[in-house]
Amino acid sequence: MLKHLVSFAVGCSVFLSGCGTAKAYATPATTVEVIESRDAGHTPPSQPFVLEEINAFSIEALIEELDSAVKAGAKSITLKINSPGGSVFAGFELVRKMEELGVPVHCKVDGAVASMAVYVLESCTTRTMTKRSFMMLHGPGAYGEMGGQAHEFANMAEFLRILQAAYVAHIADRVGVDPAVIQAKIDGGREWWLTPQEALAAKLIDAVK
Repeated sequence: MLKHLVSFAVGCSVFLSGCGTAKAYATPATTVEVIESRDAGHTPPSQPFVLEEINAFSIEALIEELDSAVKAGAKSITLKINSPGGSVFAGFELVRKMEELGVPVHCKVDGAVASMAVYVLESCTTRTMTKRSFMMLHGPGAYGEMGGQAHEFANMAEFLRILQAAYVAHIADRVGVDPAVIQAKIDGGREWWLTPQEALAAKLIDAVK
């Protein structure tokens, strides 16, 4: 039986929770700060929200914060990101919530934006990076307790191929290029690293500030 957890993160070309083995993988902290707009003298509550990584628990809490901010009258949301990535499905859930909020979501990267965090960044209304930041894109991988027959590993490989295609299509659509352009950068387990200026030239962000 093949047991897995699907995620994108810095450090491995293959990733479903570990680095080719079941050993723990230490990731740098992820900081997402929710900053609500001030409107007509009304100040919605503002509270920093810190993530260790993009996972089901952290994203559930962040979604609650976003809902609370909008219900309190926020007219826009700013996410401040310093993230190595994390769970594919938790990232998908956050992006769906961002699309449903009904207010602009502005992403500001100060530090790292990597793996699944890039998918989130490309879902924002505006995307900026500080000069000291960096970006990395790569495909998903499988980690954790691995075991099973040949067909189960073949199924996993196909699943990862489809996940990567979805990741690439989403980013390519936002950037306005053929998905093959993005795909070529990460095929074969490669990692695509970019400075803020390179990310700007590739249209992955809107400005360097």
